[in-house]
Amino acid sequence: MTLSMSIPVNLWHWFDGSKFNEYSILSSTWLKRRNFLVEKIKDADVFGIVIASLNIKDYLKITEMLKQILKKMNKKIYLFNVGKITPTKLANFQEVDIFVAVTCPESSLIDSRDYFKPIVTPFEVDLAFNAGRAYSAYHAIDFKQILPGGSKYEEFQVSTDTDVSLTSGKLRTLEDNCLTNENSALTPKSLGVMANTQIDTNFLQSRSWSGLEQKLGESSVSLAVDGRTGIPTNYTNEQL
Repeated sequence: MTLSMSIPVNLWHWFDGSKFNEYSILSSTWLKRRNFLVEKIKDADVFGIVIASLNIKDYLKITEMLKQILKKMNKKIYLFNVGKITPTKLANFQEVDIFVAVTCPESSLIDSRDYFKPIVTPFEVDLAFNAGRAYSAYHAIDFKQILPGGSKYEEFQVSTDTDVSLTSGKLRTLEDNCLTNENSALTPKSLGVMANTQIDTNFLQSRSWSGLEQKLGESSVSLAVDGRTGIPTNYTNEQL
């Protein structure tokens, strides 16, 4: 299937040792899944760029390119370096809507069904937001192909057309992706620090646990007492 993504042909014939089979990328489950992920990318507000390894060539270039694209679309960005990508690691970042995996070509296609949030490739982000890139079944597994100078590079253009989300049914307009004077207002702080006055409190309110509460004056004060002694497998106050 990987070969069929990078070579634009309508029908493939392959031999499994006993008979010939046909495979079409246009009717494949993978292409339907990619179309769904492209819609999720357009709907997402918070993106997490996940760097799987620092040994990947040009990972800084693709990371900077992704940041520039997402900033132009007014998306919030988090940058992670987690090593091997696992569902347990990424589940710690509930505020992220979409993860973008920066990996080597051999491991770029990640089945994110077992993950808390979808994982996409840099090419899918460019396909979703770049109006200058024509839609096709082609898929750049190697992100170096979409970098400036690459064989599949397309200069980024912001779309001005009104779009309809195929997952939520809501309208997506240019105003939704552009900064307004109110949202981008900056407040001068002491020592010359500038702070953004826009705070996303909706996510914190939706969390079941948002941090420790001091409850000053509400908790009764008590003296310190002796705790347990021993080792975890055999405390002195526990009977085996």
